[in-house]
Formats: sequence, C-alpha cells, structure tokens
Amino acid sequence: EARLIYAGVARLQPSAVPRLVIDIGGRSTEMILGHGRKPLRAESFRIGSVSLSMRYFGDGRFTEAAFRAAQVAAGAELEEALVPFAPAHWQEALGSSGTVGAVSQLLAASGISDGRITPDGLRWLMQRCLQAGRVDRLELPGLKEDRRAVIAGGIAILYTLAMHFGIEGLLPARGALRQGVVFDLD
Repeated sequence: EARLIYAGVARLQPSAVPRLVIDIGGRSTEMILGHGRKPLRAESFRIGSVSLSMRYFGDGRFTEAAFRAAQVAAGAELEEALVPFAPAHWQEALGSSGTVGAVSQLLAASGISDGRITPDGLRWLMQRCLQAGRVDRLELPGLKEDRRAVIAGGIAILYTLAMHFGIEGLLPARGALRQGVVFDLD
C-alpha cells in the first residue's frame, strides 16, 4: 500500500528532492521516504484518524486531556519511526490522505494558511475544537459533515507528526493510493 501511495504522489507531483510522504487513514498511518519516483523506506503504523477519534473523542467531547492523551498514544505508536524518518532524510513533506486534505481545506477556508499544514495552524484548530467543546457544535468553514466526527483524531496525529518529525509545513499531495494503483497497472 505504501509503495502505491508513493507512486501516485511521485507521478502527479514530481520532485528531485528527498521527500517524506504521509498518508493518514482511518485505522493506520503510512510513512514513506522516497527520492524521485523511487520509494526508499515505507512503514505502516496502527494509528488512524477514525481509531484515535473513537478512542479519545468517542463521547463527542473535545477536552485538553483528550487531545493530550491522543497525542501521547500517537507518539507511542510512531516512536520507532523517529530515527529512520528523521528530518535529515528528507527535504520536503507531503500528505496524501483525506485527513490531510480536510485539514488543509479548513486552514485555507479560515484564512489561517494557504493550505499548508503548520504546527501553528494545528494549534489553532485544536483551540477551535476546545472552544466548541463538542463535535456537534464545531463550526468551521469547509468542514464537511463526514469529517466532523474524525477531525480531532486527525488533528492529533498531524500535530504529533509535526512535533516529533520537525515538519514545519506539510503540503497536501495531488496523488495517493488510487493513482498509484492506476500507474502500477501500466
């Protein structure tokens, strides 16, 4: 799966610099290091936006304690990636998932960024969640109904990734798994 994700990103967004590609799914997160069209290292971690949201925000409430606990859980799962996916191995970070696209759209629609996902933007989103207090009260421009219940888990994973891996700006990628599968058939 990770190889196909990278293939989709690399074909639709070519680059000559080493890159980190992150795909946050509902139940897992894939991290892929690559250069050009070649994936060099790929790992899958059992932490996703749906599983984290259900575990820490399943009662529909947003609390500081829940965000902290979700980040600790994400950090524990991603701990073994700290050395092999360290910033020394890449120059550009891209995100290829629906979670990344949704968060990018929220930040852009709110005028917080041009769609780039930054630690400051993620902190701003967490504050909006905390101010709303509950998932059913969360109002953000661009928030789609199908993302509402899982957005907090996605934000917690993205913030953990940004902090642990020194990601100052995560760009949404144009390709992902679906495109990788198509390109793999060639």
